[in-house]
Amino acid sequence: MNIQPNKELLEPDFQLQNSDKKSRAAILVLSNSGEIMDINEEGMKLLEYAHERPAQLHIVNVLPELGKIDLYDKVSERVNPYLRFLSRIGHTFKMITTTGKKISGELYFNDLQYFNRQLILVMIYPVR
Repeated sequence: MNIQPNKELLEPDFQLQNSDKKSRAAILVLSNSGEIMDINEEGMKLLEYAHERPAQLHIVNVLPELGKIDLYDKVSERVNPYLRFLSRIGHTFKMITTTGKKISGELYFNDLQYFNRQLILVMIYPVR
């Protein structure tokens, strides 16, 4: 299934239901190799991003655990099924902000096709 890009997803006011309360999702758009191509305002705050937009930052810099896992399955041309499984069971990922602070969050991985280019949409909900 291909998901067409939706500009509302990258807006800071976009909210998703998480458990029984509304919370803002930090949203990152990745290349299928893991380079952070775009990030919403909430993501910039969560990851303590000092720049307007990500500049050559790889997802492994903030999510070291993903260094051991292929993000993209080339055969199915989709996000790695194992990552989607971890999303569904509510696995908590450990992250490191750009300033070195350690945080945790639930991540949700989705496929995103944009002008015949396969991208990965990552939604992060911080765990307090």
